[in-house]
Amino acid sequence: MGLKPVVEDIGTIDENLRPLYVERDGKHVLDVDASGGWALEDVGGLKSALGRKTEELRTLRESLGDLDPSAARRALERVKELEALDPTKEADKIAAAKIEAEVTRLKTAHKTELETATRTSGEYLDALTRQVRDSEAIRAIAEAKGSPALLMSIVEKRTRVRKDGDRFVVEVLDPITGDPQVIDGQGNKKTIAHLLQELRQSDDYAPAFKGTESTGSGATQSASTASMGSGRLTPEQADSLAQNDPSGYAKARQEGRL
Repeated sequence: MGLKPVVEDIGTIDENLRPLYVERDGKHVLDVDASGGWALEDVGGLKSALGRKTEELRTLRESLGDLDPSAARRALERVKELEALDPTKEADKIAAAKIEAEVTRLKTAHKTELETATRTSGEYLDALTRQVRDSEAIRAIAEAKGSPALLMSIVEKRTRVRKDGDRFVVEVLDPITGDPQVIDGQGNKKTIAHLLQELRQSDDYAPAFKGTESTGSGATQSASTASMGSGRLTPEQADSLAQNDPSGYAKARQEGRL
């Protein structure tokens, strides 16, 4: 018959065996020294603790399901990264990035608007200078009784328009140097009228000044009719229009009817 590890009444144990027991918490426990991994212990507490751990493990497995361990490790690492973030600093970074993007957008828009304005301004300036030169050239040719159809291209090549303060000045250029040409020692500039007078005296361009001399109502009516038309003008119509209606000739020239 084996010895009982724990008894409540020591009287139930053979008198010779009673010295083998010690009293603990109102009970008599067999006094056994641990040896080779064996010992007399209260397995009830161990069983209770083991049961609790087993239940926790079962609950954890149910909550994790088929979660991949590698994925779980990555998730835990991501959690640590998120926990390490400073919300204030991250908000500052986002705000700075938005401000930088807006500044870049505004700079790009401003650059585009500036380029468009510069291009438009250049186009207006070109149109204005052409109008100033054409108007003065047509008037001078008409006064010289010349043929605009033959002389306008020459005048264009020999002149340029320069802005002088608030006004535009047409300058006649030297055919060799390309500089503004003067007519005397005082530095007086050559005008389109001077240029036409020079061309009239040339054998090559003299025929261009043999246009119509008609100044009657018929010529005026012809010029007016030509200026009101929409088709391309003949050299004769262009000359007549320039002689009698310089502004009409300038308009026809801008419309590309010459």
